[in-house]
Amino acid sequence: MTASDKKKGAILVVLLIVAGVTWGWIYRSGTTALTPGPAEKAVKGAKAPKPLQDAQIRLDLLQSEPADDVGRKNLFQYRQAPLPPRPPETSRPYVPPTITQTPINQAPTPPAAPQSKSFRYEGFSMLSKKSGILATISEGGNTYSVREGDCVMGQYCVRRLTERDLEIEDLQLKSSRTFTRVQ
Repeated sequence: MTASDKKKGAILVVLLIVAGVTWGWIYRSGTTALTPGPAEKAVKGAKAPKPLQDAQIRLDLLQSEPADDVGRKNLFQYRQAPLPPRPPETSRPYVPPTITQTPINQAPTPPAAPQSKSFRYEGFSMLSKKSGILATISEGGNTYSVREGDCVMGQYCVRRLTERDLEIEDLQLKSSRTFTRVQ
């Protein structure tokens, strides 16, 4: 036997002695965790709560599930029973709708004409004598830079542009409006 084997053997013997002493001390004293203590013996005279009488496994809830949900539901999760079917509604007697006659010679009202956009002539820039004036107009949060002859949104064309006025023609409504520059 080598020195390391002797050392390991001695450690084993010491561990066995400690285990034996511990076992003897626990079981010779006669107290275990399963025997009730004096405080628990005093409570024994009180009534124990009754177990729930209506606890049952509801197989009818499981059988109503479609076959493709098998294995996806938690069986231990609380679910409520399905609601009872509604009673059938009482049938009401059929009442034919009242028919009102409109005069035949009355012409239908024409649809309201769409309104032209309300532009605001913000300002202008003089580019050159040849290029003319570049104006800035805005409508509904959108700002446009236009020259005379340009069209905005494919519908509104600038017909006349001066330092003071801007004339815009609406091609759909065939009308034109003049806007004065905002100071």
